[in-house]
Amino acid sequence: MYPDDTMTLSNRLCLLLILGAAGTEDVVALADVPAAVQKTINGQAMGGRLVSVEKVVEAVKTSYEAVIEKQGKQKEITVGVGGKIGGG
Repeated sequence: MYPDDTMTLSNRLCLLLILGAAGTEDVVALADVPAAVQKTINGQAMGGRLVSVEKVVEAVKTSYEAVIEKQGKQKEITVGVGGKIGGG
């Protein structure tokens, strides 16, 4: 299903929202994320091990999800491009 000349602007916007809602998640290297994100992830991983980092793009919002292992337990944190935990 692709936009064509017969679609109204409202229908096109809905289609873009639907297609964008699925978003993307790609595994990335820590070195490839913004410096503020690296600082937050490194701070949260202190005393543990960084398992993975993913870049998450949903519609117009980008965030990073990191899996950190400490004392045999894994936790996932979400970090916004500005380095704030929670993706904001």
